Amino acid sequence: LYFFFFQAEDGIRDSVASRGLGDVYKRQGIDAEYMGIRFETRMTDKREMPKWLVYYHQQLDARNQSQSVSFRELIKNYSEMMIKCKLLEEQNRALERERLVNKSSSAPPEMLHLNEQVRKLEQELKGTYKDNQASTMQILELTKKLNESETEKKELEGKLSAANEYNTHNATLIINKSQKIDELEMTIDALTKEITALKEQKSSMEKQIIELNSDNRNLTAKIISIKQEMVEKMNEASDIYQKGLEMLSKKSEPVKPMTFEPIPSSLAQYMIGSSMCATHASIPDKPKYKIVAHSNEALCVKYDNLGNALATCGGDCLIKIWDPKTGKELMKFKDHTKPVTCVDFTFEGNLVVGGSVDKTVRVFDMKTQRLKHTFTGHQDTVNAVAVMTRQPKVVSGGGDRTIKLWDLEKFQIANHTNYPSGIFSMDLTPDDNMLITGHNNGTLIIWSTTKFTKILEMKDLHKNDIITSVNISRDNHYCLTNSKDNTMKIIDLRKYEVIQTFENEAYTNTSNTNRSCFSTDSKYALVGGNAKVFLFEQEKEECAQVYEEDAHQSRVMGCDWEPSGTRSVSYTHLTLPTSDLVQISVVAVSLKKK
Repeated sequence: LYFFFFQAEDGIRDSVASRGLGDVYKRQGIDAEYMGIRFETRMTDKREMPKWLVYYHQQLDARNQSQSVSFRELIKNYSEMMIKCKLLEEQNRALERERLVNKSSSAPPEMLHLNEQVRKLEQELKGTYKDNQASTMQILELTKKLNESETEKKELEGKLSAANEYNTHNATLIINKSQKIDELEMTIDALTKEITALKEQKSSMEKQIIELNSDNRNLTAKIISIKQEMVEKMNEASDIYQKGLEMLSKKSEPVKPMTFEPIPSSLAQYMIGSSMCATHASIPDKPKYKIVAHSNEALCVKYDNLGNALATCGGDCLIKIWDPKTGKELMKFKDHTKPVTCVDFTFEGNLVVGGSVDKTVRVFDMKTQRLKHTFTGHQDTVNAVAVMTRQPKVVSGGGDRTIKLWDLEKFQIANHTNYPSGIFSMDLTPDDNMLITGHNNGTLIIWSTTKFTKILEMKDLHKNDIITSVNISRDNHYCLTNSKDNTMKIIDLRKYEVIQTFENEAYTNTSNTNRSCFSTDSKYALVGGNAKVFLFEQEKEECAQVYEEDAHQSRVMGCDWEPSGTRSVSYTHLTLPTSDLVQISVVAVSLKKK
């Protein structure tokens, strides 16, 4: 606690010898240094004080720090004023003595000498006062600089302490980081060793894969060889069977006209289980006959599973059923309101299904020759339909980018999915496990029919052009695609890769519905172009034959190969639809063995 007293008698004197203000400070227990400017308490450590006293000390310290400058100025002004007062007093005394001297001019010489000495002493005293004043000012300046130096020293000491703490913290961090770096280096070494071991394992596995692939190729070659032997034996048996039939037909009564009765379920199951198909396909020789089929372009042709009936559809909104043996029309269905783009039979042959520009899928009964049901739900043209073999269901796809599965017993939708591009063609594997669709952006997609999930997507298979046709071989091994880029490709469904590409300078795909097909033994691929039909041989990877004489006068829209692939009674058929604007026809080409 600070108390300030001012004594005007003698002014501020030396802090030790003074009997004025300095003595007052001493009597109060305060040490006055440098003329009362700097004060320090002699009290004990604040930590030993009561809290209230500590609080007052803190308040007084704050007040001292805020008011010390103004107090120094006050002391300085006071000192200057006291010095001036002393000078004025001395001047008054001198003037008073001179006045007395003038009055007593008759004073003795000793008195005059004493007055002269007094006057000299007074002048010396004045000089001493001036020197003291200058010294006082220097002391004040030095004291101020000393205080500033101490403040700066404290600040520097604080900074030095903070820097030391920062350095200590950084040193700790460096030690921790070094430890982590050591741990990471150990981890990297362990991972490097693990990667090296994995590379060695990978190399070993690659060698094993190469060996397994070699074994697989050898086994495949053996299987193919055994299968070929079986095919030859079956062909011999088929020839014997055909000769027996011919001998019986000569002795028996004439054959009755064909009727469309459904295949018995037991026979159908047997045919499905045995994958009934021809083991050898004969090469077409020349056209057998020409049929006027539609009043507008023919868009699709399809055999039933036994080759007993042939369905065509076209721009005249009709579906027609033909006898492939005679070329005669058996029936027609005219319930579609717009061109019919695609057609297919059920496995039993009792129903025929058509898709149309009128956005519907219609089911017709072959026995009653009437419309059985109409499926609606597509928002654009239905471009493709495919009937399942093992289940009473049909799949449809269209320009609305959707694929729908329809139930032919409950006559309702069973499942559906979609894709960002329109569907222009599709086909099912004989076991109904996979659906393959061709799209207008050149993409081919293989779907699982269980939940309509994608198995494989082959983007830009045909250079971003429409895939107009998808046909799966009867042995379930290959898929044939046809596109507006004027090429056909064969995909191996066991490896999911393209193994062959067919093209010919004379071949041009002129229609979005141009459908190509495999032969029954998958050795040949058939496709139609500008008034020509091209036969490509798979083994030679080249065009084996071009049919152009007495066949068509305009672009060929598609083709289909009879399921048996050999003579059935007296001949078998290869059927081709055309879009001749003058004479719309379906041409049956006779087959003969090499």
